[in-house]
Amino acid sequence: MADFNYWIIFFTSLFSGLSAYFGVYLKKKAEIKAINEQHETLLRHLSDQTEVTEKIKSQFDLIKEEVQQKNWVEQQKWEFRKELFLSMIEIILDIRNFCLVAEKYLDKVPSLNGMYEGNDAKINEIEHELFNQANEIYNGQVKELTVKLKSLVNKKGVLFLSPQVMVVLNDFFNAEEIRKNNLEESFQNDIKTGEITKFNISSPDTFENYLYHKSKAAELAYKALIKAAKEDLKINS
Repeated sequence: MADFNYWIIFFTSLFSGLSAYFGVYLKKKAEIKAINEQHETLLRHLSDQTEVTEKIKSQFDLIKEEVQQKNWVEQQKWEFRKELFLSMIEIILDIRNFCLVAEKYLDKVPSLNGMYEGNDAKINEIEHELFNQANEIYNGQVKELTVKLKSLVNKKGVLFLSPQVMVVLNDFFNAEEIRKNNLEESFQNDIKTGEITKFNISSPDTFENYLYHKSKAAELAYKALIKAAKEDLKINS
């Protein structure tokens, strides 16, 4: 009987120990499984996040490339307009300088009466020569440069220059026509106001006026182009 009780106690203890062991084992196994599942979930989550991040990065790279390409195009346009403005300003400045040379010949005309008083033939001769020298400049270098400027504007300027700049250039190209229209308007107003009558009408225009106006038009065009270039290219003074 004592032996029987011993075995009962033994097997009971053994079963209890095994049960506790397997209980701890199963619990640990479950915990490890849960950790593995969490780890796999985390890996999948990280993988999804990485994929999303890569997509976002790819989109940003695409946007960055588009912005850079746009900036490059705008920079090229700016460079083109800059070179165009510099070319036009250089030409108009050359025109202005030749006009100043011609003006020096014209400025000598008023002093002829004092230098050759009473010698009308000599005065007319020198005056004619001075006018011819000034006219050669206007019909030579000035005319050639004006044609060059007009060709540059027609080939490149019409596509890239602002309407304000085109107005400045058109005013220069049409300076003589504008001068004549203003002269005619002033002439007609003088007739209406009685300052000029039909008995003393004479042409108020002179060759000197024509030459001086051309020079003044070049000066105004040069200043207007400088101002327009600073505004268009956003150059601070």
